[in-house]
Amino acid sequence: MPLTITSYRIFLASPGDVKDERNIVKDVVDDFNNTFSEELNAVLKLIRWETHTYPSFGEDAQSVINEQIKDEYDIFIGILWRRFGSPTLKYNSGTEEEFYRAFQKYTNSPSDIRIMIYFNDEALPISSIDIHQLSKINDFKIKLQDSGGYYFTYNSLDNFKSLLRSHLYKVIKEWSLGKDISPKRTTELVKMDEEVYSEELGYWDFDDLIETKFAECSQYLEEISTATTCVAEQIQRKADELTFESQNITSYSKQRIKTITAETAKYMNQYSTKIDSPIKNWIISYEQGIKAMEGLLHISNEFIDTDKIDDLYSSKNVLEEMLVALVGYHTSMSDYCTVLKSMPRMSQLLIIAQRQLLAKTTTLLKDIEKAQSLAQNIVNLVNQKIWELEGQTVISLDENISLFQANEG
Repeated sequence: MPLTITSYRIFLASPGDVKDERNIVKDVVDDFNNTFSEELNAVLKLIRWETHTYPSFGEDAQSVINEQIKDEYDIFIGILWRRFGSPTLKYNSGTEEEFYRAFQKYTNSPSDIRIMIYFNDEALPISSIDIHQLSKINDFKIKLQDSGGYYFTYNSLDNFKSLLRSHLYKVIKEWSLGKDISPKRTTELVKMDEEVYSEELGYWDFDDLIETKFAECSQYLEEISTATTCVAEQIQRKADELTFESQNITSYSKQRIKTITAETAKYMNQYSTKIDSPIKNWIISYEQGIKAMEGLLHISNEFIDTDKIDDLYSSKNVLEEMLVALVGYHTSMSDYCTVLKSMPRMSQLLIIAQRQLLAKTTTLLKDIEKAQSLAQNIVNLVNQKIWELEGQTVISLDENISLFQANEG
C-alpha cells in the first residue's frame, strides 16, 4: 500500500554572510526527510533563490525573485548575522522585503504559515563590524518585537543546527497531529513504497532520534526556566506587597491591594500562557528520546563490543547528568509552587490565576518525577549491558589463561 505524505515548503531568506547556515538548513531538511517522514507522514521541500530562480528582468532584482518564487511556501526561515543586506525599491534589504511578504501572508491567514527568525549572536571581530549594517539589524529586531514576533538567537553553527532541527520537528508535528490547521494549498500526495518505511530502525536512526528528541526536550525546559526566571521575581514582590498590605489595612491600602492583586493575576496569567505549550510537549519529546535509547540498547550487541565499552560509559554519564539536571528543575519548581501557595487569597481573579498556575506546575513536577524514573531505568539497563560485556571480558581472559597453561603443560 502506498503512503500519503504531505509536502511542506520552506522558504529561506538571508543576506549573503550566512552561507554556512544556509547549507545547514539544507542538511537539516534532508535529515528530517530521512528520519521523520514515516513518523509524521510529511516531507519538507526547501526553496532558495540559488535553486528556484533563473536570470530575468523586472523592476529590480528582488522583484524578479518575488515573481518567480511567489508566496507558495508554508514555513519562512530568516537568518541574520552582521549584514542586513542591500536595499530594494521598497525596503532596506531583500531579506526585509521577503519577511514582510511572509508577514502579510501571516496577517491574512495565521494558520497558513510559520515564520521563524534566527539571529547569530557570535562575537564579531572589530575589523568586520559595520555599524550601519548592525544598526539596521537592531532596528529590525525592534520591528519584529513590535509586531508580536518571537525570534531565537544562536552562538554557534552547531547550536543553530540543533535549534532548527527541534523547531522544524515541532512545527510539523503540530500540523500532522491536527493541533493547528495545516496549510491546504501546498498539500500534495506523494506515493511512496510502504516497504521502505516498514523496516525497523537502525543505529543511526536511533542516534538521530535521541539527539533530536533530547534537543527538543532541553529547549522546552529552557523556555520554562527562562519564563519562570522572568516572572518569579515579579510575583514574589507582589506576594510580599500583598502580605504587607493585608496585615496593615487602611483605606489607602485597600485600594492598593486591589491594584496589586490585579497586577499579580495578570503576571500569573501571562506566565501560565507562556509555559502551557512547553509543559505539555517536553515530556513527550523526553519519552520519545528515552524510547529511542531503549531501541539503541536493544540492538547494541551488533555494534558495541568489549573494545567499545567506553561508549556505554559515556551514555551512562550523559544520563546521570540528565538526572542531576532534572533534580535541579524539580527543586526550583517546588520552591516556586511554595511561593504560589503562600499568596493570600485576596480576590477571585487572583485565586483563579493561582489555581490554574498551580495545576500546571504540579503537572510539571509529576512529569519530572516520571522522567527521573525513566532515566534511572535506562541507567540500570546500561549498567546491565556493561556488566554483561565486562563479564564476557573476564570469561574470555580466563579461558585464554587456561588454554595457555594447558599448552604449557
